Amino acid sequence: LAPGEEVTTSVGYHVNANPASLEFLIPTRVQFSGPPPRQVVYPPAGTFQPAFADEALRVYEGEAVIAAVFESPDAARAAGAAATVTVQACNDTVCYPPAQIAVQAR
Repeated sequence: LAPGEEVTTSVGYHVNANPASLEFLIPTRVQFSGPPPRQVVYPPAGTFQPAFADEALRVYEGEAVIAAVFESPDAARAAGAAATVTVQACNDTVCYPPAQIAVQAR
């Protein structure tokens, strides 16, 4: 996703950061339908202390901006038609199954 592309969580929920804190948690990740990017830059994570963990988890709350770097503008245009963001939403007591969100990359 280009700078400014956002996925927003609902109040009381968060999604796991990339990388996720624990092996069984699903990290937030983006995949493009066209050529893969050279690099995907995930934002810095915040921390959240859930009831089920001894240590705070790395999470995104509110808005998270993910950027992708492509080899060339042509590669970016070819990949930019569609992207899928995979997230696992959680609250203080439960994590839900992962979801895939279709987004238009810029």
